[in-house]
This record gives sequence, C-alpha cells and structure tokens, in this order.
Amino acid sequence: HTLTLSISKLIKNLDFKPIATKPNAIYHDYTGVSFKSIFSIEGSCPCDVFISIHKGKHTRIIKENDIVDHLRLMKYQKKGIRQLYIRRSDRRKFVSYSANILDQFIADDFSKLNSAQIILDELVQQTLREIYRDGILDEESISSAFVIVYGYQKMLDVSIRSIAYLLQLAKEKPDYVRHSVYTSIFSILLANAIPNTPANVITLAGLGGLLHDIGMIKIPLNINELNPHLSLKEQIQLERHPQLGVDLLEQAFNCPKGLKKVIRDHHERWDGSGYPNNLSGENINYVARMVSIADYFNSIHRLKYKGKTISPSRIISMMREKNWFDPYLLDTFARLLRV
Repeated sequence: HTLTLSISKLIKNLDFKPIATKPNAIYHDYTGVSFKSIFSIEGSCPCDVFISIHKGKHTRIIKENDIVDHLRLMKYQKKGIRQLYIRRSDRRKFVSYSANILDQFIADDFSKLNSAQIILDELVQQTLREIYRDGILDEESISSAFVIVYGYQKMLDVSIRSIAYLLQLAKEKPDYVRHSVYTSIFSILLANAIPNTPANVITLAGLGGLLHDIGMIKIPLNINELNPHLSLKEQIQLERHPQLGVDLLEQAFNCPKGLKKVIRDHHERWDGSGYPNNLSGENINYVARMVSIADYFNSIHRLKYKGKTISPSRIISMMREKNWFDPYLLDTFARLLRV
C-alpha cells in the first residue's frame, strides 16, 4: 500500500497522466501532452490542441498551423488546467515533430538545452503511448513502464548535457532520435526486469540505447543497416559505425564509465557472427547485449510486411532462431513483452 501511494505521488509530480488501469472511453480519441511541451513550440503548432474543462468535452484552444500563444496557455494554467490533449490520430505526427525539434534545439543553439530536455521528456512519454497503442505492452505493463522509464530518463539528464554536441550531428539521420528513444526505453525496461540489477547499470542501458548508433552520423546517408542489398564496400563502411561511435565518445567529457564498451559491442552476436570484433557469448559487454536486443527488436518492428507491422511474438521467434542474442536476456525480454 505504501509503495502504491509513493508511486501515485511520483506520477502526480511528473506533470503527466499515465494510462489508467481501465481507460475511460470518453478520452479514447485523445491523448495527453504536457504544457511544457507545447510551451517549447516556437512558431506554428503541428496539430490541434485541446483542453477538457468538463468530463467528456474537449475544447480546441490551438488550431493546427496556428502560432502558439504562450500568454493564453499561461491563463489556462492559472485557471487550474493541468493537462492538454491532442487527438490520438495526431500522436505520430506530434512525436515526429518532437524528434525534429529536438534535433534543431541541439544543433542550432546550446543555450536551449533546457527546452531540448523538455522535448525529450515529451518524446519519451509519447513513445511509451505508441508502444501501448501498438500492443507491444499491455495496460498494466505500460503503467509500470511510465514510472520506471521516466525515473531513469531523468537520471540520464546530466550525461545527455555533457555530450549534447554529439547529438547535434544526429540531424543528418531524420529517424535517428525516435529509434534511439525506443531502444533506450526497451533497454531500461529489460535491465530493470533482471533481478537485482544496480541502478547505475539500468541508467547505463538507457544511455547506451540512446547513443548506440551515434557512429552512423559518420556513415554516408545512403547506407542504412536495414537495407539487405548493400554492396560489400557499403557493408564494410556500415560495420565501422560502432568504432566510430566510440571515437566520438573519446572526444566527450564526463563520458560515463562503461559507455564506450556498450557502443562498441552492440552489434556483436552471441554466436560470434557480429562486428566489429567477432566477439561471442559472455565476451560481449553485458549491457551491450541488452541494447542489442532492444535495438534489433525495434528495427524489425519498424519494418512493414505486406503493409502491416510484424507482431512482437513473431519478432521474438525470429530472434530465437538466429542465435544472435544472449538466451537468458532474450527470454527475460520475451517475458517482459508477455510473449
């Protein structure tokens, strides 16, 4: 009971509303966004924004493409409005917009790092909602994930600030931020699901997931790891990105201990068929093995087969067939997804 009260208090203080155990059908067509995320928008809004004064009735206060009126938002806050809403159908559009704004903030003006952190917070929240909507995690699991991920994501803040100039290069890869956030979330959840995992290891898994592909910014734009038709020369270039990521981290100050090994090893495979060093089994960095599972799962989930996403259970089956992943960690990840 004490734990439940503590979690409820924590959620209340986080300024967002997690999915309830039994979602109210009245809010089925809307999803919450924070005031902070809308305040951070400079210029036109990517979608309609609503408030809910009376239960079940949503009133539009910002039109799509209208300039965000910050003074008006402040008036609503003074009236006691704590939550803003967008249509569920606009959620992916809002997430994509958030990812682009995050890149711009970091690339263009380091004085805006506070705003970048706000956007990253919102991107994490919206990504969790997408995970729920896509049926990857059920209601109970996603409610727990909100608490777990948001808590550890706040712990990543110091590290993100210390290497923010590296993230600015991510603007060259439009889908980089969203995939990285997905990988970070799944890495945190996997690490947390393993009994007695220290907090610093969970944080390292989250940061490793966020930065695992940073070396890709040094790879030509036309080379994509999801492309099965790369030439031998292109494949050789692609396989350099883990070491290139390590080289970039060498230039960073305050780089967390162990992060470079996570970045270096995240494409090594359990059977020794990975790169760059053909490591196998427990010779592969432990946290990198977690990030590898999260990275591969999300990469395949983003793909379409006959116009549809591949189900989590099918992806897990594919991963088990390959012998690329730590069997214990993969089984833990499957249980996490209830597959």
